[in-house]
Amino acid sequence: FGSLKFLISCTNVLSFACGISVTKFGDSWLGVVLSLACFAGVCKTAHRMHRECPERVAAEAAGDTFRTPLLPFLPCAAIFVNWYLVAQLSLGVLGLLLLYFALATALYFGWSIKHSVGNNGGWGKVE
Repeated sequence: FGSLKFLISCTNVLSFACGISVTKFGDSWLGVVLSLACFAGVCKTAHRMHRECPERVAAEAAGDTFRTPLLPFLPCAAIFVNWYLVAQLSLGVLGLLLLYFALATALYFGWSIKHSVGNNGGWGKVE
C-alpha cells in the first residue's frame, strides 16, 4: 500500500500543478508544455495505479470475475477536476484556504487529544 499512497500523492500534486500551469501560464508555450507534461504524469500514475491496484490483484488471485469499472480512472479524473477548480482561485483565497485547513486540523487534534478514548482509560474499556 505504500506505493499506492505515493501514486495518489503524485496524482494530487501533478493535478494541482497542471491546473496552475493552465490557469496562470496557459498563454505561453512554456505553460502549455508544462500542462501537457503534468497531464501525461497524471495519466501515467492512473495507469500505474490500475496495474498495481490491490483490489485487482486480489480479485485475480481469487478467480473473481467482477471488478469495479473504471477504477482508478474515474476517481483520478475527479481529483484532476477538483484541483483544476482550486487552481483557479486567487493567491489570497488559496492562502486563506490553507490557513483554514491548518486551523481546523489544529483544533481537531487539540480536541481529540484531550477527549480520546485511548487517553481516558484505554481501549480495553471500550471493547
